[in-house]
Amino acid sequence: MGLVICVLSCPIYARSVCDRQVTKEIEACAKSNFMETDLQLNRVYQSIQSRWGSADQADLQQAQRYWIQYKTKYCQNAYDIVSPGKEAAIDKWACLESVTTTRIHELLYLDNAYSMTDFAKALNFIAREYEHGNPGRVLEKLANEESDTKNDLDWKRYMNANCRMTHVKLLEENNVCVGRMSFYRNW
Repeated sequence: MGLVICVLSCPIYARSVCDRQVTKEIEACAKSNFMETDLQLNRVYQSIQSRWGSADQADLQQAQRYWIQYKTKYCQNAYDIVSPGKEAAIDKWACLESVTTTRIHELLYLDNAYSMTDFAKALNFIAREYEHGNPGRVLEKLANEESDTKNDLDWKRYMNANCRMTHVKLLEENNVCVGRMSFYRNW
């Protein structure tokens, strides 16, 4: 529990607002934010690894490897889309920070059912506004979006490994996990 409190309140988790006027300064700020987030991820990951049994550790390591492959390719694509523009590196660092922050939340969720209330609120809002109050329909649509990512093997492997763990550790249904992960990936 102490780790969760630290993640949410420690100064290292507070990021800088990158609002400078010079592209190189914004890039340096975005890189610094990612580096801080990456340090936090490593702390959370190592804390979990030190407390879990060997079978769970192996599953966590495999999911982490898949996540790293996904993150690397996904954010390189963000860079490639904008490159050779001056903002390409900023987009890549911002992508890395965002994807890493989401991974921290996934790890905390896996470790101690850290609240995903932001997802639940978003799911209920979307259901009310677009699906006559039916969150199951929203999850179904999010899961169907995932079936369109057949070519993104890195994402699929990461998502499947992560959802297997949330099912085993938290009894989370696969469609809920897939919908949640799709939501954070695409929104």
